[in-house]
Amino acid sequence: MKKSIFAALFLALFSMNMFAQEIDLKPGLYAVNGDEYLPLSNTSGKSVNSGSSFFGFEIGKKQYEYKGKTSENPFTGTFLMVCDPNKENVKFAWGKYEPFVKSMTPDNMLIIPLKVEKKKRIYEEGTTIMGINTTSYERDPFTWEKISDYAYLITTELQPGEYGIVFKAAELGNYEFTAIFDFTVPDETIEE
Repeated sequence: MKKSIFAALFLALFSMNMFAQEIDLKPGLYAVNGDEYLPLSNTSGKSVNSGSSFFGFEIGKKQYEYKGKTSENPFTGTFLMVCDPNKENVKFAWGKYEPFVKSMTPDNMLIIPLKVEKKKRIYEEGTTIMGINTTSYERDPFTWEKISDYAYLITTELQPGEYGIVFKAAELGNYEFTAIFDFTVPDETIEE
């Protein structure tokens, strides 16, 4: 019995390491389509505050705007997140956002719904009252599995619409909404 448990454990660890060696992907987020890994690029947005001031304290909503009504990134329902075992800190400068460091896992990730308005998509982070942010982040459901030391398979079942993936890093102290990995879940309903 002990030999079969050891053999199963060895086989599982061996296959995870083989996967890590077989894929030659840069750190990043990919849509998985069979044997293909389609890279997702990040989309820059801007922070927009709507509200007023009261004795120097802001009262209102904080939201982020992203250009375009839809994303150009692919969506398959399954993502692969590959992290760099040699990088310690998240890089965020000049619009370039690289959250895929060795300490990052899908536990540090949110999938957020985006609202479409005219020629842009919007995420409302929450309300600020007297300088206190009242945001409670709700994540759209996903499951994930660690498939090697620094690679994770993420599975989603989302309704049609616009979404963004955001990451939280210790160095940033919060989720970063000005650079998201956006995607569109198509409406596959065919009307006859």
